[in-house]
Amino acid sequence: MLHVNLLPWRSIQQRQQQRQWLRHVMIFVTLTAVLMSLWSASTRHALRKEQSHLLMLTDSQARFTLQLKKVSDATQQLHELQQDAREQKQKRIKSLGYLALLTSLARHIPDSLWLTELTDEPDGRIQLRGESAEYPAVMVFAQRLNDDALFSEVRLLDIQRLPAQSLRFVVQIRLAQQTGAQ
Repeated sequence: MLHVNLLPWRSIQQRQQQRQWLRHVMIFVTLTAVLMSLWSASTRHALRKEQSHLLMLTDSQARFTLQLKKVSDATQQLHELQQDAREQKQKRIKSLGYLALLTSLARHIPDSLWLTELTDEPDGRIQLRGESAEYPAVMVFAQRLNDDALFSEVRLLDIQRLPAQSLRFVVQIRLAQQTGAQ
């Protein structure tokens, strides 16, 4: 059996529609490929830009961390120096107190009395041990210390007679609190 096309315009129209449909599909695929490549290029560019920013931020963070460590070290060193300065000041004040103590003791010691030991106790008291040839010299010494404004408390703790005709004594004193200490 033989097929005869009595309406050739329909087959021509059908081929034209197929070509047009194929053209549309090709245009769609081409546009899709172009759009995807543009999107991919844009994404790569944005990714490179973000990586560059991330590298800059990482570098900045490293510099800031280093600066923070330097500042922290300097602050720690400053605190240590301030602590040392406070300790030196306290030692200086204590040394000035001891200097005043020794100067005052030297002024108040009678000729027939001598000190053999000076002990600084943890509670702030100072014990003076010594010997004397005469009992009144010990009493005069204790009274002079008691009259001195440098001392807030003076107590004669012990007096013992030694075999060599001398006396051994113990006096406990406390320095008066210095309000104007420098």
